[in-house]
Amino acid sequence: GKLAREHGVDGFIYHHYWFYDKSHPGPNLAQPLLNMLKDGHPNMPFFFNWCAVKWVNVWMGKAIFQTIPTNKNRAIILQDQYWDVTDEQIKEHYDWLSQFFHHSNYIRVDNQPVFFCYNWDERTIPILSKLREYAIEDGFDGLFLIQGRSAMPDHIYSPPKNLTKVLQEKLMRTMQTLETLGMDDNKFDSSIFNQSMAYPYPLEYIARPFTVPQWCLAKPHEPPFTSLGERKRHPEIFGVVTAFDNSPRRPDKEASVYNEGPPHAILERFRRNLFAAVYYQTCCLERNLVEDKFVAINAWNEWGEGMALEPSDVVGAGFLETIRDVKAQVARIGCNGDGVPVQSRGSSTNPIETADEIRARLINETGWFYNPMTKSDKKKKGKE
Repeated sequence: GKLAREHGVDGFIYHHYWFYDKSHPGPNLAQPLLNMLKDGHPNMPFFFNWCAVKWVNVWMGKAIFQTIPTNKNRAIILQDQYWDVTDEQIKEHYDWLSQFFHHSNYIRVDNQPVFFCYNWDERTIPILSKLREYAIEDGFDGLFLIQGRSAMPDHIYSPPKNLTKVLQEKLMRTMQTLETLGMDDNKFDSSIFNQSMAYPYPLEYIARPFTVPQWCLAKPHEPPFTSLGERKRHPEIFGVVTAFDNSPRRPDKEASVYNEGPPHAILERFRRNLFAAVYYQTCCLERNLVEDKFVAINAWNEWGEGMALEPSDVVGAGFLETIRDVKAQVARIGCNGDGVPVQSRGSSTNPIETADEIRARLINETGWFYNPMTKSDKKKKGKE
């Protein structure tokens, strides 16, 4: 906790594993969290990310020493989720969470404990709704529910000028994540969520550097296409990735390395993304609550996938020092677009690139992306 506070990290998001599993229900990997309640360490603000998914042995590539042919769509299920649950089971879940919600370090927005749901699954909606009811009975004003999604926060970029107004509005609609979380014909109400988070999931197009959109640099500034409605302009939480390298637990030919290059280049890419995200959250959208301005960084210590803010023998404390310096930089320049560095300014002169086009360009220009398996290779392996 001391190391995090010294470098401007304001809190932690802890994975929360609770299974409505018939054979092994309840909390998993929870002992470190329970120890924190006893000894008070780390002494940091925090909230939970409920990983409401089934456990599988692999989610990207093939695990080391695994001989069974598999891929992310045919993995070995280790523990499953069952959604046909009773109110009593949900109450048991809430009672376990309550001890953390009442902790002085638990992050709340407007007297609502923040509860993040890892990814969209409409079957979680009745459970989350019931958890919110129990929170109100427990003395809170509800739960501040955040829905994760594995996608880029496209509204941080300037809309291209080469699109017609119709296509621009269509593009902007795809960015309004709270409105489009589920299928059009889903039977559950996704409006229970307070915010969405573009979870820093290491998809290939995560490499498109964040920029401060042009409309935000103007004085005064106003988000484009406000006619789409204030509800659709609800601010999204941005996720920033440090790096990604899962070679520690994959055979070489199965590994994905999404952030190659010398240490100074890796840190510079992280700095550029983090600056744009922090500036956007601080200056680009106004809202009444200060407490709901978050930027999430993946991750503190995900060493198995090369994502770690903790000091290393490669970059030292470079990631942590970047957080400290970026926050100080944004505080120093304030919401003054003139102070935004040129490389962090968005441009609307270039057309939208597809994920494949971005990947090809970055490989050609910087070598930033590297994945020894081509898409055709992946398809062949998936059919073995």
